[in-house]
Order: sequence, then C-alpha cells, then structure tokens
Amino acid sequence: MRAVLAAAARCHRQGQDPRYTLWAAWHRSGLQSRWLTASERGGPAGVQAARDLELVTTLFDITDQYVSRTSGASLRGLIEYVTALQLPPVSAEPVSQTQQVTVLSAHAALGHEWDLVVIAGLQEGLWPNTIPRGGVLATQRLLDELDGVTQSASARAPLLAEERRLLVAAMGRARRRLLVTAVDNDAGGGGQEPALPSAFFFEIARLADGGGEPAAAQAESAPRVLSAAAVVGRLRAVVCAPDGTVDDAARACAATQLARLAMAGVAGADPDGWHGLIPVSTSEPLYGSGDVVTLTPSSLQTLSECPLRWLTERHGGAKPRELRSAVGSVLHALIAGPGRSEAHLLAELDRVWRRLPFDASWYSSNELARHRAMIQSFVEWRARTRGELTEVGVEIEVDGVLQTRRDDGGKIRLRGRVDRLERDGAGRLVIVDVKTGKTPVSKDDAQQHAQLAMYQLAVAEGMVPAGDEPGGARLVYPGKCATTGATERQQDPLTPATRDQWRGLVRQAAEAMAGPQFIARRNDSCSNCPIRPFCPAHTDRSSL
Repeated sequence: MRAVLAAAARCHRQGQDPRYTLWAAWHRSGLQSRWLTASERGGPAGVQAARDLELVTTLFDITDQYVSRTSGASLRGLIEYVTALQLPPVSAEPVSQTQQVTVLSAHAALGHEWDLVVIAGLQEGLWPNTIPRGGVLATQRLLDELDGVTQSASARAPLLAEERRLLVAAMGRARRRLLVTAVDNDAGGGGQEPALPSAFFFEIARLADGGGEPAAAQAESAPRVLSAAAVVGRLRAVVCAPDGTVDDAARACAATQLARLAMAGVAGADPDGWHGLIPVSTSEPLYGSGDVVTLTPSSLQTLSECPLRWLTERHGGAKPRELRSAVGSVLHALIAGPGRSEAHLLAELDRVWRRLPFDASWYSSNELARHRAMIQSFVEWRARTRGELTEVGVEIEVDGVLQTRRDDGGKIRLRGRVDRLERDGAGRLVIVDVKTGKTPVSKDDAQQHAQLAMYQLAVAEGMVPAGDEPGGARLVYPGKCATTGATERQQDPLTPATRDQWRGLVRQAAEAMAGPQFIARRNDSCSNCPIRPFCPAHTDRSSL
C-alpha cells in the first residue's frame, strides 16, 4: 500500500491530471494480472474478480468524464466528485433470474452465453472496422517495425482477420438461436447516411442456408415506431398527401387527431409551425438606408465566400471556441508587444502555458515546443526584415467610414485591428498579419486575400493616421518555416484600379449583410462549415 500511495503522490507532484495519478496507483498495485487470472479460472473467486475489474473500469470512465468536462480538474476535486455521486449499493445477494435483455459490446460478451444472441450493425465500414489502430502515436506501425513487418505488407489483412475472430467469438455466445441484422439503404436520404451490409453479413447468410440466399436475409420493412414524433409525422403525411391519394375521411380523421395533439402541446402537431405553410416573418433587410453597416476583415472574408455562413455564425451558429484557437490568441498577444526579446517572449509563454487546460501532458509538451519554435521563428523574421521594414506599431486600430456608399445611400464602416504596421523604404505603409496556422495560403490566394485588401483600402482611405499610401501586405507564418525562415505570402500594393475593384467588393459585401436574402455558395471552406449538413448548396444533405 505504501508503494501504491508513493506512486500516486509522485505523479501528483509532477502536475499530472487525475487520470494519470489514478493509472499510476492502479499500475503499481499489480492487481490487474491477478484479477484477470482469477476471472479466467471462474468460480466464485473469478466472479468477484470480474466484478472488481468492472468497478475499476467504471472508476476510470468516471475520472475521464470529470477531467474532460471540468476546467482545472484536480485530484481533490475528483475525490469530492466521486463522493457526491449517488452510486447504487453493491449487493452480495445473487441477482434474480428475471427476464431481461443484456446490451453490451462483443468484447464484454466474452465468457458469457445466452439462449438468444442478436448481433446488430454488421454494416460496411463498422464491422469489419479496418481503420488502422494506434491513434496519433501510430503504435501499431512501431510494433510492425520491431517485428520486421515490411512496408509492402498489407495493413488491412491482419485487421480483417482480427475482426473476423471477434465476430466468430460473438456468434459463439448463442446457445440456441443467433440473429444477425444489418441496414441496406444505399441511397441514404432523410438526413441519413447511406448504409450497406458488410461482407461478413453475406458470409453468415450463405452459411446459414448452406450456400444459397436464405429467406432471413431478405430486406424487411422496419416496424413503425410508437413515439410522438412518429405519430405526428404519419398524420401529417396523410393530411398533406396530394389529392386523390387518400380519401377525404382519412384526411379529416388525421386532421382531427393532429388538432388534439396540438391542443396537448405535442411538438410538430400545430400547422402554424410547419415549414412551407407559414409566411415569411419579414422581408425587410437587416439594415435600412439610414443605418451604418460595419464590416470587419473576417466578416468581409466570410461574406465574399458565403453570405449564408456569415449570417448563421453571426447569430449563434459558430462552432465553440477550441483550445487551439485560444493558444493562437496567446501567441498573438505575446508578439504584439513592441521590442520584446526572444528570452522574454519564451519566459512569458512558459508562464502562461501552465494555465492552459490540455487533456494530455505529452500533447501539452509537444505544443509548447512547437509554439516556442514559432516565437523563435517570428523573432528571426523580425530581425531579418529590419533592413527593409521599420516598425510603425502593433495592434493598430482601424476605424472609419468608407467614402463609397451602398446602393440605398447607407454608409459603410470599416473596423479592425492590424497585427503589425510597418513602413518600407519608400515610406509606404505595409500591413503584416501573423498567422499561427500550419498551412499557408497559395501565392495567388494571397493576392486576392480579402482581409489584407481591406486593411490596404483602409490605409488608402486615410483611416490610419500614420499615412495614406499602401505599400502592400504580408502574411507571415512562423509555424511553417522555409529555408530562409518563416514563410511569407505577399499582396501587391493597391493601384487605383484595384482600389476601385475592392471598393466594389466591399460594397457588395455590405449589401449582402443587409439581406434579406443570403446566398449559399460552395467554396474551399465548406469542409469546416458548421452548417454543412443543412446547407442548400450541398444537395447530398437536407436543405434548410
């Protein structure tokens, strides 16, 4: 016991989260091999050992949930959390043999038997699951290297064999009857992904029939679900059916039942909430002719790509802010300070890093090393460019009204903040935007970068006190180093012609902000759009 407590205390002093402390104590106890051996032998002692292993697994699951959902999770907090749980008492009495259905995974079913076993979900891509194991560390590849497995060897074959052995073991849990199910819906639709039975399903079907196509493998319609939503859906289908497809008596009966459900407050029963039947709430634009439309660089970029995405993200449809985004903000805040040395920036990064809630210490260490390298790369870029650029300021506020007005006469306000403002040898102002991402945009995309162009336009419009002649703009990627240091992407200085072009694009973006119609456009950012599953521009999904 003293050794177990010492292992847990050592892990706790190192600042590990409660999951690692619990694992250190469990690993040092040595109970895992002892209980596994006892459970495999069977008997009363084996039953108790299996129960103890299940309780330990449950404790690890509870710990993982606590750490994942709690910012700044601590060992003391975990103890208080577990203590406060209303856990059912463990009874030593045998469980009554009443009729019941046991739902568990194939692995958990090993060592048990039932008269009837149902194996559900033999779908292509799910079972067999041939996705390579090993996670981000690719441990399976490391084991293959140690075992002498060459690169030419199939990575799918051993996984397929492992999945087949697991299926055979699951089938062996049945004493009398085995039922295997799968869904065959290659067209998808209704917001559902296409689904096909796996090869395992058809292999079992052939074995069950001695080589032919058994009747049990034929497709069958799923029984109707007895739920409020299903009942409302069926009644609505009758009420809204085209003329001549249902008789008037059935339609009237369905309408009567819907009215009763609507009076009871059942969701979806009231026709006032049916899509397509109620009129549009308003066709007025979001902004009138007397309103000032405010554009930021990010909104200009989004509006130029997809006005519908801008609308949904502006009104609560954006994805939750991730830790990665917060880390990027930390890096921006550090490099914003003028004249800070590399040693000072690294020390500040180390101090702030301890407060960031990473789930794993190894990932935190890896990200810290990467961001330290980014700071070093930025400092090197700053020193290397002093021969051509002179720092004017950092975090420069841009705020002003564009001379160009909207079609309805309304004003357009440009507002933003420049990461760095530099002056070149000709006295022109150069916009510098530091990006913490790993993938730089292409050189052609940089020339059409809306954020950089808006800042250059703001300079040309006199919104920056330091000058009114733009000298171009640059995207700096300290996280992606080339042979000469941090990767750069440049945008040429705006000419009178390109200024007029970008003024027109800004005016179009302001018009798009006003609405009342917001167009959905396919673009390169659709893959990470929060409304992709419901976007009308993607016909493979349900539309809004």
